Amino acid sequence: MNRRQNIWLITLTLIAILFAQCSKDDSLFRRDSNYLVLDQVNQPSSRLETIRQALSFNSFKAGNEDQLDFSLEYLLSSPVVEGASVQATHIVFQSNKLYLSYNTRGDLIRGGMEVIDFADPSDPRVSATGIRDGEFSSLDIFTNPSTGSSYLMLAGKGWPVDGHEGAQLRMFELDNSGYPILDPQIFNLNGFTGTDVNGLGIVSGTNGGLYILDEVTLGFVEWQLDLDDARSIAYDAISNQYVALLGNPGRLVTGLPNNPHTIELGGIAQEGSKAILRVSNGLAFVSLGEEGLMVVDINTGSIKASLAGPDVPSGENELNYVTNGVSVHSEGYLFIANGAAGVFVAKYDGLGEIEVLGSIDLDASVNYVEARGEYLFAATGTKGVAIIKMSGVYGMDPIVTTNKPSYESITKTGAVAGGLVDHNMSNEILNKGVCWSTNSTPLKADHSSSHGPGVGSFVSQLNELQPGTKYYVRAYATTDHGVFYGQIESFTTLADTEESDDLIDSRDGREYRT
Repeated sequence: MNRRQNIWLITLTLIAILFAQCSKDDSLFRRDSNYLVLDQVNQPSSRLETIRQALSFNSFKAGNEDQLDFSLEYLLSSPVVEGASVQATHIVFQSNKLYLSYNTRGDLIRGGMEVIDFADPSDPRVSATGIRDGEFSSLDIFTNPSTGSSYLMLAGKGWPVDGHEGAQLRMFELDNSGYPILDPQIFNLNGFTGTDVNGLGIVSGTNGGLYILDEVTLGFVEWQLDLDDARSIAYDAISNQYVALLGNPGRLVTGLPNNPHTIELGGIAQEGSKAILRVSNGLAFVSLGEEGLMVVDINTGSIKASLAGPDVPSGENELNYVTNGVSVHSEGYLFIANGAAGVFVAKYDGLGEIEVLGSIDLDASVNYVEARGEYLFAATGTKGVAIIKMSGVYGMDPIVTTNKPSYESITKTGAVAGGLVDHNMSNEILNKGVCWSTNSTPLKADHSSSHGPGVGSFVSQLNELQPGTKYYVRAYATTDHGVFYGQIESFTTLADTEESDDLIDSRDGREYRT
């Protein structure tokens, strides 16, 4: 072979390798090119304006007995994605970080996601990513109990990708610092758009339904049933059920996915309008648009309390004065997103009465609220997100979630459990872990693990268990106010006579189920 032939052979080989590599990474490359980093991690952002100005609280009670005061600390203007101003749709606060999703009005599909590091409220840092091939109605953070890895789940609509235009779920793994890695799994769903996601449950709107992400592999979503005009979804860990809110007219569906029961409520007549559902202590707090707010017992279906929507000023469009969302805080406080009427502050007494204390006028239409500890976060469409400091509202207890031992981890003498402790932004987390017992109410004083101070997820190895025995387990967190527990989960160890292919690791002496 002469020199010229050698050169041609080398050239053709390089071209073949390059072509093969491009073919292999084509989907990833094409996908990555749709993510536009707008604000770098841990860098100041010109979109975050420091205000620190007292807000007028229009008290509906003489004397403002609760002594509530509100200060607008920051105003985060909406990012611009390829010339389009996107609007905040959903807010989640977890592990000292604020996560936001964005979409656009009209037919144009542009969206984004944003992370605000709020570990130091005096110096928050913004990281934003614009998305040119998708927009999102909702988000949530899910932590895999087996691995401890956390994921940012975005429900919304995708631009045609591999022939699909419609409802999608995008799942971004979070790095060790809590920021999304821009290489998501994308799940195509039936329906016009994904309207909400909570835990492993996803709902899509028109011509859509309920989907649940496979909890073992996180590799696929499984359709459960059709739900007409689903607007929101929430998971109740205590009763192990999903609850969905449907629109036009407003309906609450409990017992999902296996035992659905529909409760007619009314309201939510406006097509495509925001309507948020929250579940706390067996009660559903339901935003019903023009019908206001209702509190429903998800186990009995009875309506416990209701609150009419805001008054509509003369000459104003009634569609702008509706109840879009609610956030449930400690001490019975409710923060209600009432569109152009602003944020209403109310109190639920647990006995059937919701008392409105007053309202905060932000000179913008409020479509979503999230109250955590001393802070209130309000999404105001294209005007951005208002970050408000509150006084007179006491800090929340830590939110503690128990991760049930997975089937694969249970052996004759051990299991793997875990949990998640989220910060209340006021009380320091001194310790966290799981506790377990053969008694139905395990306490930290029984058998427990310890994973140190601070918030976050953790995985615990439960050892020296008895074969063929039922155990109860729950996560805990301690603060200077006491011990706080997550929901109780149960499991049964393998019996001595039960066949298994368990392996004993000579390095640690532990038994592992295969």
